[in-house]
Amino acid sequence: MPTVERPIEGLHVEIFAPIGGFIFGVSKFGDSFGISNAFVFGVSKFGDPFGDSESRQWVDYISDATNISYDRGSISDGASSNAQVGLLNVTLKNAGNPLDDYKIRAGRKVRVRYNDEHLFNGTLVKSAGRFVRKRNNYTKFFSVQVADAVKKLAGLKAYGMGGLSELYESFEDRIERILDTYDGPVLLPTGDAYPEYRLCATVYEGSLAAQLDLACNSVGASWYVDKLGQVRFVTALTDYVTATFTDGSQTEIVDQPFAYWNLQIEYDNKNHINYLEIANKDIQDDPSNPGNAIALETSTLFSDGASIKANGTLKETLTTTLYDEGAYDGSIINRASEILNLFKDPQPAIQKIYFNMQENFLVTQLETLHRVDVWLEGVKYNLRVTGISATINAQNKEWLIELDVIKEM
Repeated sequence: MPTVERPIEGLHVEIFAPIGGFIFGVSKFGDSFGISNAFVFGVSKFGDPFGDSESRQWVDYISDATNISYDRGSISDGASSNAQVGLLNVTLKNAGNPLDDYKIRAGRKVRVRYNDEHLFNGTLVKSAGRFVRKRNNYTKFFSVQVADAVKKLAGLKAYGMGGLSELYESFEDRIERILDTYDGPVLLPTGDAYPEYRLCATVYEGSLAAQLDLACNSVGASWYVDKLGQVRFVTALTDYVTATFTDGSQTEIVDQPFAYWNLQIEYDNKNHINYLEIANKDIQDDPSNPGNAIALETSTLFSDGASIKANGTLKETLTTTLYDEGAYDGSIINRASEILNLFKDPQPAIQKIYFNMQENFLVTQLETLHRVDVWLEGVKYNLRVTGISATINAQNKEWLIELDVIKEM
């Protein structure tokens, strides 16, 4: 019997799992046939199909889900913009026991969607459960956790970029080089978004996620994993659709405004930077072994005296890999100036927008780093989304959205 008799219409929590084929073990319903060499219809107790990928289908668990929450597509803001792992948690009642449900296996693809709009795509990483006794009956609760592609990228290593014969390259070429061995979906940046900058060769060892962070922080770009599970980039040449949130005080015509129910506003002290250290990763010829590259790291300090005098010292360190010679001489100074001009003075800022999804399901179309306008007491604020979180109680049909935002730069 399903846990939720009438879940939110159009909402689905689905696991991509094998559903058929004649194989050895246990049926798709988890029924043990007791004969060790019997062939039954389903999949083995190890979840391994004997057939091809056509035996796999998306299996919907929405009728067993009591609570669903996800935190997706987040990036940290400020001078250093690092992608965060997106996580989905689904609580299943009397379903999802990995001991007898072959579909609950680490590595399975999982997605949440509302009608045709995807909200989260990732890979199942664990399922933890508990049995709760009430009188003489036990109720089973299992929490299924799913991570997006940032987790996978954080587990894959890269060992240096370029070399002595290839001292620098464009941002776009660097991203393509980093992701050359990654087998997931990617939308590579195109064009030349940062013609004034080039990224130098390195012997830096780090995860693919850390390499992407380093490349993006060097020029002021951002990367994230979108709702379809694709790695994407926001550069100086890209932009996104604007949504408008309002308290009803807008003084201009707005197409399909969304009525928020809460805002969080505070001085943006965490992004107040007036004393900046840039640690730059480069290479040099090894004097003891000519022809071989070794690491060269330099540290340079920059500050804004007026801001320090008015607000005190707030230091930040940014790690870059900027080529700073020849036609690109002065790149480190230019990057430092960009950051100090943006962050030298603390400002009051809207940091979170809270919204009830059931008031307007078009909010499901929002994506990380979309531009959004917010009207508050007759004043319009231009912001960008840096993270999308949702809490869904499938039993009482409550669906709340929390948007992390930053001021549009």
